[in-house]
Amino acid sequence: AIDSLRQLSAKFMINSSNNNTSFSQEQEEFQHQYLNPFEYIMAHSPSIDVKELVVQCLERIILSKKDVIKQGAWIIFFDVLQYAANEQRLVSNSFNIIKTIFKDKEHFQQIKQLSILKGTITPLVSFAQSNDLDISLTSLAYIYKCATYVSQLSISSSNDNQKEDEHNETLIVWIHIVTA
Repeated sequence: AIDSLRQLSAKFMINSSNNNTSFSQEQEEFQHQYLNPFEYIMAHSPSIDVKELVVQCLERIILSKKDVIKQGAWIIFFDVLQYAANEQRLVSNSFNIIKTIFKDKEHFQQIKQLSILKGTITPLVSFAQSNDLDISLTSLAYIYKCATYVSQLSISSSNDNQKEDEHNETLIVWIHIVTA
């Protein structure tokens, strides 16, 4: 059933990207809504095997549909990874997804949007608390990478007259980083 949900979600992602609607916000919301069952399963299923399938499905979606992933999907992906980070058996596989996202230039460009970046910090903090030293240190390096990016953004935008909304988003990301 979960694999069928993955296949259906993948088809919806293609269809939403092929839709010539100029409202990308609608596409983002659409992706968020049809990927939401993955998050629900991670939050409510007692079965580690089922959660492992969800992580595998999302990994396949991220790897195969990277060109069409919108903000709404990234938010779900990081929420799912947050749940996975708290399950010892899922830590290694789910952290591999994080590494893929940070190593792939296209993925990292997508998550650099401040609204997505703040959701990235929470699972990274959970992974940093892992018993696996390599995962912990790599998570801290990724948090540092996010902080460096936000710092550069803050410096460059302080020279420009930054819009108040962007300034508030930057502050929210900083709060996530500092309280991590």
